[in-house]
Amino acid sequence: MSTAVKAEIEANRMGRLQAERRRRSVGANPVTDRCAGGRVLVDIGCGTGALIRQVHDRYDTVVGIDFIPLKRPEFANALVLRADLRDGIPLTDGVAETLTATELIEHIADPTLLVREAFRIARPGAEFVLTTPNVRYVRHLLRLVVQGRGPKTSGLGDDDLLWDGGHIHYFTSKDVVTLLEDAGFISVRSMALIDPRGFLSPIRRLLSRYPGNPLVREFLTGRLLVVGKKPEEGNGP
Repeated sequence: MSTAVKAEIEANRMGRLQAERRRRSVGANPVTDRCAGGRVLVDIGCGTGALIRQVHDRYDTVVGIDFIPLKRPEFANALVLRADLRDGIPLTDGVAETLTATELIEHIADPTLLVREAFRIARPGAEFVLTTPNVRYVRHLLRLVVQGRGPKTSGLGDDDLLWDGGHIHYFTSKDVVTLLEDAGFISVRSMALIDPRGFLSPIRRLLSRYPGNPLVREFLTGRLLVVGKKPEEGNGP
């Protein structure tokens, strides 16, 4: 394995661990809240398997897919696959009732392929839930306009391994919504993800009550939650 690939794996691992710590600090997880249960859940970019551990009892089978080396799951109904998503998702058509991809799409060389593959493996009526940093966040705009420096959205404190934790794409809310709609998903919605704790927590708590407000969603959140649905059979877009 090349040094560059090892660096990418380690940077992705660090980013996923940080994202999982952040989700635990918030308490309620809006991604797992949308995992209503069913036959199959597929977590694309599952990292260390935190989401799988939280929702495995809601589904007959949970499948985690990632590029980083994965431990054998501790649940009988859990399966993990190591895969390079540049080659697509190694599952058959129409297998999943729920698909998740948290803090992943910004790392993927071809986001269009990722979303199309998610649509392919989704069952009719399935929901696709993803999260990603919001490049339109006012903090990133100030860094660009005032400081003359490009945004850094990973939240990592240094670039010892990869620049910005390996983020290679930067998305606005509209970017992600368009990606899902172009792939065939319907009823696509984008919402703000705001940690109510931390600096200026009273303001954070207030903003977190209005995740769909355009001002909050577009400029006052560093992360986005985007949800789309695959049309039921015979009800395509």
